[in-house]
Amino acid sequence: TCEVAPHHFILTDDAVRGYDTNTKMSPPLRATKDVAAIKEGMKDGTIDIIATDHFTEAGQPLVQEGVVGAVHASTDLDSLLPDADVVIITLPLSQMNEQLFAANQFAAMKSGAYLINVGRGSVVDTDAMVQSLKRGQLGGVGFDVVDPEPLPVESPLWEMGNVIISPHVGAQSPLRVPTTVDLFLENVGRFENGEPLQNLVDKQLGFPHPKHRIELV
Repeated sequence: TCEVAPHHFILTDDAVRGYDTNTKMSPPLRATKDVAAIKEGMKDGTIDIIATDHFTEAGQPLVQEGVVGAVHASTDLDSLLPDADVVIITLPLSQMNEQLFAANQFAAMKSGAYLINVGRGSVVDTDAMVQSLKRGQLGGVGFDVVDPEPLPVESPLWEMGNVIISPHVGAQSPLRVPTTVDLFLENVGRFENGEPLQNLVDKQLGFPHPKHRIELV
């Protein structure tokens, strides 16, 4: 056995709102650990997970359940980066977060930290990410999405040994199709009856406001 040093994770916006009530996991965590392991790691101090969200109140149930330690405002992200060993981006793309991760954010990250992006490629400045990898500021990156997509064959990212690329499949779930069909049929009936639709997208935000969002069960 070996001793594992404490690790600090940041989940950027929408990790909380992407929480899957069926599996009790948010998308970036579902791929790596079950919640029991996460809670155990948080209990003994091995894992410290914090999240940022545009709507901090949306994540309080997960704080109460022990899935994340705290939920900070989106505006706190830059101040949290220096302490993070791993930063996981699960953001939707909107006007407020395009190129959110650029040169200044990479420079603020702890030397040797890791970046994982399973949200949208345009949230990250790809050129700045490449330069940060070349300088050794980043220990490595993993991404399911990238800008541009598909990634050009001449991109240096293909040849970097500390880069893992997956083909935009991170959102897949055995529950995705049935829950989507159920929501569609529910909204067809609501539309025909002149009732408010569920999960209606706020066109200013670019996604449903949490108070109008239902959990798909």
